[in-house]
Amino acid sequence: DATERGNTPKCFPGTRLARLARLARWPDNPMGGSVQWISGWPGTGKTTVALTMADYWATEGRLAASFFFSKSNEEASTTDRFPATIAYQLESYFRNLGRTFTNSPLLSWPDVVRAIQATLPLSPAPIIVIDGLDECHDIDRQGQLLREILQSVRQLQPSVKFLISCGPERHLRSIFEEYNLPDSSCIRLGQSPEDNDDIRTFLRGSFDQICQKRRKENTMSVMVGQWPSNEDIEKLVDMASGQFIFAADVLNLV
Repeated sequence: DATERGNTPKCFPGTRLARLARLARWPDNPMGGSVQWISGWPGTGKTTVALTMADYWATEGRLAASFFFSKSNEEASTTDRFPATIAYQLESYFRNLGRTFTNSPLLSWPDVVRAIQATLPLSPAPIIVIDGLDECHDIDRQGQLLREILQSVRQLQPSVKFLISCGPERHLRSIFEEYNLPDSSCIRLGQSPEDNDDIRTFLRGSFDQICQKRRKENTMSVMVGQWPSNEDIEKLVDMASGQFIFAADVLNLV
């Protein structure tokens, strides 16, 4: 149920600009490959980026299906409903294109792949977004599903694009390396100065919004100048260590 992700925020204005632009260009880049992997440890903003791009591609008519795994949701913390959920969305996507997807029940990912193959070729390439595979409780099923997906990429490329967002756990990273798909690339979150710049923008912009709101309410009317100071913002950026979730928790406490 897509409403389960209703409270997940989109990227804060002015943040992730280079990465979002890169992802927006990727599906139509002849050298872009069929898979884009967003990697990063928990709290670095993988789901926020994936959801932002899913919404963007939906408005462009390119999002064919999406699945957001979540440890906090029992039904989304296993792979049991993954094939049927994707198939349901694909049926709606193709219906909107005036095309028939399939009338047969699709109980496994290979079933879904065969149904997609029957629609090929496709242009422009539809996009399937899969987020949080590392949040599936069963580690063996994480690896099994990722292998099935990467194997299907070879069968479906270049007609279908996959955005896969998950942590850099060794067993998942080794599967990506094993398949070594041509031209596929990885965006790593939480490991570059750009992440600090984004967190700085997020903190300053959010604190400014808080100040404006409270000054209108006369709860901070005596405050002069910026709050907190730029020095305090830099301390918070340093403490965040590339994790947006730290910055978000600080703001929630305020």
